[in-house]
Amino acid sequence: EDWAETWAHYLHMVDLLETAAAYATGLNLPGANAAPREHVANPFGQPAPGFDTMVRQWVPLTLLLNSLNRSLGQQDAYPFALSAGALRKLRFVHDTIAQGSSVPAVRT
Repeated sequence: EDWAETWAHYLHMVDLLETAAAYATGLNLPGANAAPREHVANPFGQPAPGFDTMVRQWVPLTLLLNSLNRSLGQQDAYPFALSAGALRKLRFVHDTIAQGSSVPAVRT
């Protein structure tokens, strides 16, 4: 069950990032080394963004998504805060996928 929940959560993250990238969404991200405005990276792009980049973009996207919902009188679409434990599990899923995609296909 834990794997299934983490996997579903990861899919939400990747899908939202992919959609935001398709709309060329730009973010003003916090941090001393952050670019003034950064476009959301497509998680399926080449080169694919790393997990840390995905999370760094994901968090403000969820805040934007929730703010848009609230402005329309709706509940938060993403009412979660990612704990350190949840991030470790999400990173595990991300790394597992990355390892699986780098394994050469078996020819039959």
